[in-house]
Amino acid sequence: MQDDASTYKFTDGGIQFSVPAGWEVKPDGDGAVKVFPKTGGNVQIAFVALPIATDLNPEEKAGLVEKLSAKSGVTDLKLGEYKGNETMGGMKLAVRPYEGKNNGHDVEGMFFLLSAEKLVFIALVADKSRSEALSKDAEAVINSVKKIE
Repeated sequence: MQDDASTYKFTDGGIQFSVPAGWEVKPDGDGAVKVFPKTGGNVQIAFVALPIATDLNPEEKAGLVEKLSAKSGVTDLKLGEYKGNETMGGMKLAVRPYEGKNNGHDVEGMFFLLSAEKLVFIALVADKSRSEALSKDAEAVINSVKKIE
């Protein structure tokens, strides 16, 4: 990430993350925010705070990830291995990689279900032809997620 990155506090989910220089954050009005490069580049990260208890059992979390994945707008969805016992910024995390199509483009990415102040669903959608710099910036956003300070 470049030196002039900023921090965005997603108060609905109780988390914050770094926004790389040249990227922007756009709230969608439904309690979600989207993070993407200002110049395009076919990479986007969506953060959605869910009105669901954070104490779901492992089977409920896996089912919720699958349900939300199906609603993501990605077609021809091929889900990778579900991992339900990961961490992100010291918080419990379920993660599932995927491939598919979005708006006619071949995409890949990850779906995350983060147990923060609320459950936060995070969808990373990236065009398979994206640049390495965009991949590094998107990875930096994901790796910077932590509880609000």
